[in-house]
Amino acid sequence: NIISATDTKYNGEVRIDDLNIKLLKEDEQSIFKLSNIGYVFQDFRLLNLLSVKDNVLLNLDAMSSLSKNLKEKMAKDAINYVGLNNKEKSIVNKLSGGEKQRVALARALINEPKYLLCDEPTGNLDDKNAVEVFKIIKKYSQNHCVILVSHDVDRCKEFADEIIYFKDGVIDSKEIINPINEEKIPRIKIAQKHRLSLSFLFLFRSGYKKIQEKKWRSIFTNFVSSLSLLALGVSIIVTTSLKGQIVDSFANLINPNQIIVTRKSNNPNPYTSYVASDEEVVDEIYDDYGVYAYGTGAAYIANFSTLFPDRNQVYLLKEDHKIIIPSLNADSFNNYFWREEKSIERIYPTLTGTMGMNDVAIGLPYNEMQSICAQLSLNRSYSDLGNYLATHEVRLYLGIDNLSWGYDNDIELRFSYVYPSLKGEIMHTNHYFNTYIFEEESQLPTTPDIESDPLLPWMIKKVFTLHLNESPSTICESLQVNDKYDDILLERAESFLSDSCIASDLCDRNIMFVFTIDKNAIDISDIINFKKITSRIKNYYLSTSSGYQMHKSGMINGFVNNVGFSFSEEKIIEVGDYFSKQGEGEMEEFKGAAIGGLTRYNKNGVLFSSDLSEINEGERPQDYSEIVISSGLIKYLGITFNPLYEELFYCMYSSSLDQVIINHFKVVGIIEEEKNVIYHNPLFSISFFRDKLGISSFNLVPTNMVLNLDSDTNIDLLISDLSQSFKEYTFTSPLQEIGKSVDDVMNYVTSIALLFS
Repeated sequence: NIISATDTKYNGEVRIDDLNIKLLKEDEQSIFKLSNIGYVFQDFRLLNLLSVKDNVLLNLDAMSSLSKNLKEKMAKDAINYVGLNNKEKSIVNKLSGGEKQRVALARALINEPKYLLCDEPTGNLDDKNAVEVFKIIKKYSQNHCVILVSHDVDRCKEFADEIIYFKDGVIDSKEIINPINEEKIPRIKIAQKHRLSLSFLFLFRSGYKKIQEKKWRSIFTNFVSSLSLLALGVSIIVTTSLKGQIVDSFANLINPNQIIVTRKSNNPNPYTSYVASDEEVVDEIYDDYGVYAYGTGAAYIANFSTLFPDRNQVYLLKEDHKIIIPSLNADSFNNYFWREEKSIERIYPTLTGTMGMNDVAIGLPYNEMQSICAQLSLNRSYSDLGNYLATHEVRLYLGIDNLSWGYDNDIELRFSYVYPSLKGEIMHTNHYFNTYIFEEESQLPTTPDIESDPLLPWMIKKVFTLHLNESPSTICESLQVNDKYDDILLERAESFLSDSCIASDLCDRNIMFVFTIDKNAIDISDIINFKKITSRIKNYYLSTSSGYQMHKSGMINGFVNNVGFSFSEEKIIEVGDYFSKQGEGEMEEFKGAAIGGLTRYNKNGVLFSSDLSEINEGERPQDYSEIVISSGLIKYLGITFNPLYEELFYCMYSSSLDQVIINHFKVVGIIEEEKNVIYHNPLFSISFFRDKLGISSFNLVPTNMVLNLDSDTNIDLLISDLSQSFKEYTFTSPLQEIGKSVDDVMNYVTSIALLFS
């Protein structure tokens, strides 16, 4: 079965003519087998009601486009070859066992296959017929390869050229009787059909013979069956077939071993409001997870250039002469750097310890440093300017005015340190230096209500921050599974301030704003409590409005925004360019690329799963630079090499940033699965989209949770147990809900159908 490609569910490979049979498509396998391999079975496997000629013609009729006359001539030659002269029209069930085996041989040999496989061909024959069959096979083997399986060792030694002995499923020994001539024999290629199929005439003749054999019984049975079906058919179809087909159709779309968890609420939004968290809450988070952060701080969500349109400048004062530093303003103080965040080779003069609150360190581009040195009559170098700062008290001022408010302020500081920088920036050792500037010195009132417009035009929105020393994923995921912080949301600063003038300065600094939200969604931490109720939960994942979404009906799931995947960077750039220009209409297909999206659920779209239990090759991903993929995705992408530890590129168009984001994973694992699937941990649908694709955390608050269960779980009982323990949630099995709806409709239809039947 393995050699003949009848069985392809095995590890390893079989090569015939240097062709890996397992990699062929099903129709390609069929064509290859009919063209190259002949079969002789121990139990003949003939169509007993048809003639010898019809049986011999079977393979040729299915594969060849030759004329009828030429086919019949080839059949006659094959029949004569096996010694059944003048038996063409004989019905098979009238033949002896030896004759039947010869018919089977003629059928196998009619298209002169390169390889003849014989499975115990003489097992049901007496000695005389067995010898005759062996002689025919021996004759054919002179110009072809014959592989014969038998327990008759003596007869094999009489006819075989080479014997391979098997024991317990492995080769035990080999015996060469006659060296095999490996000279290739030319074959006549038989014209093939484009599509394998038996002719209508052959099928009709076969069916007619079946009916003709039991003519009266067939007529009577069909008559009675027609009457019965006429009376009962409608009710049977409705109660069994139709209902089953409907449910089965949905079963192809919906995983029957899933429960979807949603919060009981009339509000579809996952949260209703949010404010900046209190400083005490942020400090508590830092106490618990400080290993992931430099410390806590504060930031103001305000455009100071708009707040102070009449004056917003930083300057030095030499006698009565102002030396303005063009690259600095109030926004620079809001977006200042912490000392531990900046890798600065040299600071002038050398900075040791902490800075006073009135001190300030300034990063200056070379041209601005030269200008300041010139006006201070110094040599034009950072070191000379630093030496001057160490021996002179240089006053620096932040001047801010808004005449419509009657506001005028010059905040005096001490210019203490300077260092080279590509653009003007402020640096300090105190994590709350900006609060000193804007609250103590500028006397600006603040509000934690980020969502609403301030009550006063000079009131600024304040949010406390965590400055992280690594990717946000670790601390964010730790908070998400900790019920102590169920109402806390960490948002990347650049995502929240994407429209602000300081957004570009915050990018890649891993600054997280800390918000308290009035959540109307799933508490991710409750997965721990769900697992206390049952051990049947294999894994879970989260549905979000802008990441990966599972519709609450269970019928549709996929990436909310189209995400492209390819092993070719050039191809993924092409896909990304298409995403950026795509309007309405059908999504274009790209050879060598796969696209995931809600509208592509049943169109070879890429899906996500958190089930990492069945990895065939490789290992589990450690972070969001790594991924596990399905064998189906590899096949769909047309990859002929093993992609383990290769780069899989992905892209998504971000409408908020108005740009295509392109990056790549390293493939670290492969799972056998026909569908196009990528695999990662359950929080992938939040962390990946926030940290790699720049989607706001507010758009990634989970709308529901999908629990994947063991296949033998009693779902009704489990839903009952979970519902009693967690009354704030609704637990539903999508397939069962559909089944109940179908039942309700079918009950009405069935009542009417039974009445008529």
